[in-house]
Amino acid sequence: MAWLSIDLNGVLSGRSERKRQRLRGQLINVCPHMNMVDLDTDGGLRVYVQPWFETTFGTLDYICRGCGLQQSEFGINQIQEDWERRLNANSEATIKDYFHRVKERHKIAEKLNRYGGA
Repeated sequence: MAWLSIDLNGVLSGRSERKRQRLRGQLINVCPHMNMVDLDTDGGLRVYVQPWFETTFGTLDYICRGCGLQQSEFGINQIQEDWERRLNANSEATIKDYFHRVKERHKIAEKLNRYGGA
């Protein structure tokens, strides 16, 4: 009688690492990287786009609080201008897209937390 021992720990950890990397990529793609703030208090719609990026002392890159994407100041300005342009062109569709992205970001973040987080 012989014993057969198979160590699946390395195989399973590699699989979970690949899954984590895939979910991280999906999180970056779906994250809106900003917050929409309603400035008008009289019932009208005046929306301000506020980026989620912040920087640490001594670095030039900014990091998104929602997904961890590293971006330069030029990249942040491009993202903000793109959202503002889309908002001016079709505000209703842009707001729906924003809330859809936030909802999807929460779902992917929950899945990513099961695999050890970002």
